[in-house]
Amino acid sequence: MLQYIVIGVVIGGIYAIFAAGLITTFQASGILNFGYGAIAFFIARTYYFLLVQHQWPIWAAALISILVIAPAMGFILWAALFRILQQATTLVKVVATIGLSVMLPALAGIIYGNPVISFSPGLVPYPVPSYTVLGVGISLDQINVVACVVLILVVGFVVVNMTEWGLVIRALVDSPAQTSLTGTNPKVAAAAVWTIATCFAGLAGVLIAPILGVNSDNYEFLIVAAFSAVLLARFINIGVAILASIALGVVSSLLNLWLPPTGTVSTGVIASVPFAFIFIFVLYEAVRRKVPSNPGGGGGALDRAITTGGAVSASHDKAQPSDFNTRPDFRLSGWRRQKRLPTAITALVILLLLPVLLSPFWTGRVALGLAFGIVFLSLRIVMGEGGTIWLCQASFAGVGAMVSAYLITDHQWPLIPAIVVAALLTALGGSILAYLTTRLGDLYVALVTLAFGILVDRLIFTIPVFQGSLNAGIPLVESFATNDTTFFYILAGLTLAVVLFVEHFRQSTAGLALSATRWSEPSSRALGLSVVQIKVLAACLSAVIAAVGGAFIALSYQYAVPATFDTIGALVWIAVFVTVGVRSTLAAVVAGILSVVTPAIFQTFFPTSISDLPPVLFGLGAVLLANNPEGVLIMHAEQGRRLIAHTLHAGRRIFPTVEARSSDVVD
Repeated sequence: MLQYIVIGVVIGGIYAIFAAGLITTFQASGILNFGYGAIAFFIARTYYFLLVQHQWPIWAAALISILVIAPAMGFILWAALFRILQQATTLVKVVATIGLSVMLPALAGIIYGNPVISFSPGLVPYPVPSYTVLGVGISLDQINVVACVVLILVVGFVVVNMTEWGLVIRALVDSPAQTSLTGTNPKVAAAAVWTIATCFAGLAGVLIAPILGVNSDNYEFLIVAAFSAVLLARFINIGVAILASIALGVVSSLLNLWLPPTGTVSTGVIASVPFAFIFIFVLYEAVRRKVPSNPGGGGGALDRAITTGGAVSASHDKAQPSDFNTRPDFRLSGWRRQKRLPTAITALVILLLLPVLLSPFWTGRVALGLAFGIVFLSLRIVMGEGGTIWLCQASFAGVGAMVSAYLITDHQWPLIPAIVVAALLTALGGSILAYLTTRLGDLYVALVTLAFGILVDRLIFTIPVFQGSLNAGIPLVESFATNDTTFFYILAGLTLAVVLFVEHFRQSTAGLALSATRWSEPSSRALGLSVVQIKVLAACLSAVIAAVGGAFIALSYQYAVPATFDTIGALVWIAVFVTVGVRSTLAAVVAGILSVVTPAIFQTFFPTSISDLPPVLFGLGAVLLANNPEGVLIMHAEQGRRLIAHTLHAGRRIFPTVEARSSDVVD
């Protein structure tokens, strides 16, 4: 047992280093950085590039990557992104940092290449020395992890509690505005905090490389696991976070001893411990009504008076200029209302002509994009209209794909009943999850839904019946979709039906009530609206649409495997969706097509060295959400509207006789 405890302490130590950096930056800025694991991966990949690919000495590679590139990266990210996000709403903060988690691993692939990494050295020479303590073997890499945790805990305690710099940090946590009145520049302090925290990320990334390998998915998995310790510490206490991290690591390791050594169920249970803790802890606190709407720091009354949204705004009692919903629908200009129908008709005509203009391969790619567009339309409801970030839509799509494929292939069900049953299951799950998370703020909802998605990945999709390839496409192809063109038109018709349904829902009483609750829940309750019922209904509809989209994704691929719907891997879906436009139904469909067609274009027509560029672009688009909340489609449409308006205005000056004919277009 002692051997498992030692391993657990090492795993917990990795969580602890990440948790310390997350709490430090959260307290300084109110930003829970979902891209922290990607930062750690980028620094670890830099270290590997210098040490292995260019044969640098260990000390030189560590010095440059951890103490030069990491702090420089932290300062640049603070200046370019985190400084702006500090005044944004929680929605924008979460999505922008998710974009960072999508962009950095792909950027590392472009800069450093994508070699096969079979072994990742750490901070000690190979072969790694090992020692026996009390009959337990421990490597020097593992000792380094534990030593760094102790160092961070001791140095952090001394600096924060016994130095003038620590006093500044604590004052910055309590109130940046009042701290500035003492002559201290909060921006300098925040920049220093982000710089140091990025060094923590780089150190953690290099330390865990020999243990878990240089793999971006492993780093993202670890950072989400570290969220559980951050929650237990209530975003404040680094000491509690470190102790909680070690406890979680030990529990996970001991499960390896107590559970059967083989089997997917055991593997899934062990990997799910931190995420189960997130799910249970937050929901328990929500039932007790103890979850604060403003977790962690965030300043006092002076800060709230002089900032636009507060450092950690979790509610939407006031519309914020940095939110997705910068302008409610009833305030749209007359030009946009008049041009909505012609724009939709034009898009539909172009879509229907694509099979005539494209080869069968590209027709199939666009059809797959339409299936993804249906999933993105589900995000349009909960995220675009409901104003909450659900990070488990890939799980709902996966359930729709897996269950329908299983019923079709193993039980010979017809296609439509199989999809209906799968959609009903996801509706039940979405409704329950929405009911349990209704009282939570945006940040907690993001964490709970992310944890829920990973639990589905580890516990449901690892069931043997869902493993392997489920050939879901044969019944459809043999019945009425005999070729790619026919299947394309089937998906086009289904997409059009879902678009009309979403638009009808938005204009319905329930849709208007959902929009009202997004803007102000207290005001909605004062009007007699049931916030719980509205949010549960929206989640139910969203889950059903996601399940239908997932089923047709499986039909497009001709198979259904869990890897297609991995929750962490599907964070790129969020990046694509918000990049194109979160507040537009047409943008959701365009985002689905771009998510499939763009990588295919790069793989077909561009060198393999830049094949990772699409994730970089999508991630960058999510990062730029801080300055452009409505997405690129709405931005360009607005630019086009202004260009036409300015052109007509100039024309009236030159040719006054056209004023009467053009006034109805401009107004």
